[in-house]
Amino acid sequence: MARGTTIVKPWVGSITWAERDERRAAGENPEAEFNSLMRLGLVQPTYKLVDGKKQLRIVGTHAQVFKSSKLKEEYEMAEVTFRFVRACRAPKPETPSGLPSTK
Repeated sequence: MARGTTIVKPWVGSITWAERDERRAAGENPEAEFNSLMRLGLVQPTYKLVDGKKQLRIVGTHAQVFKSSKLKEEYEMAEVTFRFVRACRAPKPETPSGLPSTK
C-alpha cells in the first residue's frame, strides 16, 4: 500500500506476467491472501472508464471516429478495514492516575 492512500495491490509495484509466473513458481503468491481480504470486504474493487485515443473505424463505406476507452481497475481499503485495525490494537497502558497514557 502506498503511503497516504487507500489504494492497495496484490503485488508490490507493477510486475510482468513472466515475473509473476517466476515468483509463483518460487512459492510467492500474495494473490491468495489478497482475495481473502476481498471476500472479507476489507478491500473493495473500484472501476473507472478512462478515455483513450481517437480511432477511426470504417464499416462498409462509412467512417466512424470514436474514442476507445479502457477499464481501469483499482483496489481500495474499505472504511471497515481501518476500524478493524484500530480494534485489533492493544489498548494504551493506563497511568497511575487512571487515565490512558499519551505516549
